[in-house]
Amino acid sequence: MSGRTDTGTAVHAVVSHLHFKEPVDTDLFRRAEMEAGEQMKSVTGFRGLRVVLASERHVILVIFGDTAQTLDDLATLVGNTWMRTNVAPFLERPPERHLGAVIASVGAAGGD
Repeated sequence: MSGRTDTGTAVHAVVSHLHFKEPVDTDLFRRAEMEAGEQMKSVTGFRGLRVVLASERHVILVIFGDTAQTLDDLATLVGNTWMRTNVAPFLERPPERHLGAVIASVGAAGGD
């Protein structure tokens, strides 16, 4: 994935740290792929989602979009409802959300 859109503007990312009360059931995020994935793909400007298991109780979501507005739209249209229902009850505290422009990016040859 390049750090630029097709028009040459910077891609944006939102990084959310989720701290769970108990060890994370990774099936929860596999369900998210199936249940929310198509909705996310339907939002114009959506570039991708990565879910990182940082420790047994810490998950980091990295979501890419063409603009900050794209990421806010994703949160409103898809994320808030799914997260509130399926993730929030298991969190130790509210997610830490950081949004900004991607200033550098290196991808593997032929892939992301």
